[in-house]
Amino acid sequence: MIFPRLLLCLVSAKPSPWSRGSLRALPFLLICLVHAEAPPFKIETNFPGGNVVVQSIEGDLIKLAPDNRDNKVPWFYWNFAVRGAAGRTLHFAFSPNVIGVHGPGVSTDGGKTWKWMGADSVKDGIFFHVFAAGADDVRFSVGMPYVQSDFQRFMERYKGNPNVQLETLTKSPKGREVPLLKIAAPGRKAPYAVAITCRHHASEMMASYVVEGIIQGALADDAQGKWLRDHVDFFIVPFVD
Repeated sequence: MIFPRLLLCLVSAKPSPWSRGSLRALPFLLICLVHAEAPPFKIETNFPGGNVVVQSIEGDLIKLAPDNRDNKVPWFYWNFAVRGAAGRTLHFAFSPNVIGVHGPGVSTDGGKTWKWMGADSVKDGIFFHVFAAGADDVRFSVGMPYVQSDFQRFMERYKGNPNVQLETLTKSPKGREVPLLKIAAPGRKAPYAVAITCRHHASEMMASYVVEGIIQGALADDAQGKWLRDHVDFFIVPFVD
């Protein structure tokens, strides 16, 4: 949010014939509201998984912090989008430093795919990014966010697979469906059962990529995948919290 700047001016008052008492020795206090121009780019979090507090914008330096609105103690998670910064180089400062050892995660396709920016992009809790021409939506995060739409997109590849059953385990306190994935050969009960749950802390998103790998292995068209389907029933809850 950009606020008007408050300008205080002390102007020396010259004595005048109509000045009375000590008032003529006091300077006039002028309070002027000077409108600060909004930056040409926007910092946004209005998407699933979005989280950051913008503390200030000073030219090309943006000071940020995680939004701890639902936490009793400070937390590390942040994820935001920058729109309208094509052709600029911006610097993002976090205090305290909540940037991982590989630097921030960055996405240039609306959060569908991510990569690490690398440790060289960070110094003393500040990272920078050079926005390419036409880069109107670039996202940054402490990791590689994974939300429900990512899981749904991943499961599209197994649509119609007879070994896959996607059900609803329960509903969250706010009425959202909590998915339950079953991987089992139809018409029989396997001698073994494995239950896998992840995201007990919603922001620990890297576990979701591990679960994707487990699902791929269990459904793979190879000897190992066939053995797993013949001997193991999987019950997977990809989002607990």
